[in-house]
Amino acid sequence: MSSKSKGRSRLAIRYFDDRVLLTDMHAWAYYRVPSVSYEFTTPDEREVLATNITVALAAIRMQDAEVHLRIAHRPYPAVEWATGLDNTSDGGPGWREYLEEIYQHVWAKDFWSKEIYLGVRLGQRSVRAQLTDGLFGNLFNNYRPAERGPEEVTVPAGEVGKWTDQAERLGRALTASALAARHANSREVAWLFRHTLMGSLSDPPPSATRRRAWLAGEIEQLYEGAVHNGRTMLRLEQVQGDSWAAFLSFARFPDLMSFPDGEPWLHYADSLPFPVEVSSRMHLIPPAKASKDVSRRLAHAPRTWTRTYARRARRRRSRSRSRSPPPECSSTASRRSGCRSSTAGTG
Repeated sequence: MSSKSKGRSRLAIRYFDDRVLLTDMHAWAYYRVPSVSYEFTTPDEREVLATNITVALAAIRMQDAEVHLRIAHRPYPAVEWATGLDNTSDGGPGWREYLEEIYQHVWAKDFWSKEIYLGVRLGQRSVRAQLTDGLFGNLFNNYRPAERGPEEVTVPAGEVGKWTDQAERLGRALTASALAARHANSREVAWLFRHTLMGSLSDPPPSATRRRAWLAGEIEQLYEGAVHNGRTMLRLEQVQGDSWAAFLSFARFPDLMSFPDGEPWLHYADSLPFPVEVSSRMHLIPPAKASKDVSRRLAHAPRTWTRTYARRARRRRSRSRSRSPPPECSSTASRRSGCRSSTAGTG
């Protein structure tokens, strides 16, 4: 791959750390959300849970707020589980054999652990940052001499501090809410990027150095690998091996969902025999605008119901007239003519 093609395929992510993520256009903050054992909850508890989540998302008080729900799966760390279990034992007779047996059993089951992340778009970056990292910056890099290569652009500390303050305020609100969310650290965000091209393969060993801030050049290294397009799936080629992934896209949620009697439709993905990951972007409507939309729909509903009822009444009357028999005739001749006319009319 030439340097020019690399410049054209430059990623939109410019910087991320333990608090914020900056693209060429916007600033984001990602939070780790704990999971809930939904199968063991009652219908009343599920309704309370849905209400609490709705109230928690209402704490994101932004105009035209965009959120990114990301659900990923890690291979269950059987080695770490067995090591922790060994540390709690006194090492009596037969313990090692028993530990090895249950470790092999857990490892053969191919368990997966679910991780849930919620990204919130904090706002749009400054015009200067967009000119530097956005469209004009990419055009400038495309026409840069090949021997020089793309230059690393350092994000100003003042801009990082500005978005970090907003992420901290939002993080305190989400932590105190029913979501009990916490900030996703830079290692978890880096794993999300690397996991896109790793698929079901095991994670590479973590770096010995604890990197807290990542720039564009370092971020591009997270996407090392080859992707082969197939007819119905992608083959992700890595040094550790190959992995396959299939994608299903959707544009909107179902209009009608039975809750809490029915299961949430995303919950059905957990019943499949393989891990299903979710990447969903949504816009949160402010409470004032949502109230106006609901009032407008309720005001429009009676007129809609009236028109629907009138159309149904007209259909019933037309069906009743078409099914009514011809009127009785006083004489045989008139009855015959009436029958002939009615037969001709229906024919």
